[in-house]
Amino acid sequence: MMTAILQILDVVKEAKPPEPNPELITAALDLEDDSGMLVQELNMSAVLTPAEDITAIIDYEDARGQETCRRIRVKSITERNGSSYLNAYCFERKAPRMFAIESIAAIYSPQTGELLDTDPHVYFEGLPRKPSKQRKSKPTGMSAFPKAYSRCYAGIKVLVYIARCDGQFHHMEVNAIMSYVRRTCNAGHRNLKYDKGVFSEYIQKQCPDYDSFERSLKTIYAQGGSGFAAFYDGIRDVIDADGRLAEEEVTIHIELTRLLKKLEIEKWDKYHDEPYPY
Repeated sequence: MMTAILQILDVVKEAKPPEPNPELITAALDLEDDSGMLVQELNMSAVLTPAEDITAIIDYEDARGQETCRRIRVKSITERNGSSYLNAYCFERKAPRMFAIESIAAIYSPQTGELLDTDPHVYFEGLPRKPSKQRKSKPTGMSAFPKAYSRCYAGIKVLVYIARCDGQFHHMEVNAIMSYVRRTCNAGHRNLKYDKGVFSEYIQKQCPDYDSFERSLKTIYAQGGSGFAAFYDGIRDVIDADGRLAEEEVTIHIELTRLLKKLEIEKWDKYHDEPYPY
């Protein structure tokens, strides 16, 4: 199994999505970052959460009053002394940083620079936070659908990764990934509860990195069963969604389909005496 996974990863390394557009950054960073922003490594939980891979450009004011523009990829949200902080990778510093949510003045699209929101508490609503004794509010956003999220997150990340490999992410591709969510939540008579609007918004915010793609791919394999069928359909739908076949998408499609089918057959043969039902 690991050999096949590594084959897929080697292919994907050559066709990864582009980083957020650096030309959209309005000014260079002149000063060193405030010491409160510095962290040795990203503070991530053991299990992937909806906060991971939310990518954006932010206007940020640090504790010294220095205003900067940053491209970030969020990994988790931490609460400390009643305040919320983004644990994120900063593309400008090429290092992990911690950003106080209340100090974010605006959030922009990492691809187009379009203004997305001026209220970070609204934009990041529903993303899971580390436990806080002070906070006992009702879950919102993706956090309100833990079972559906747990079943779908790995496939969503892999499909978004594939869709973004050509440097674009169209609404048709978002719709194709939503079809994967629907099939996955309804497979095997699960009928998991989910909200189309919440999941669609979450998908559009995603911009997984290679590490997330690798972990998610292994999770899909571990899930197996009906998840494989929904995932195969998801790959096909994403590739066909925008009406154009980018070379990067097709390459990943072929390798993923071929090698995951091989893994599925090997897994079937291990536990069944009868031939695999093609």
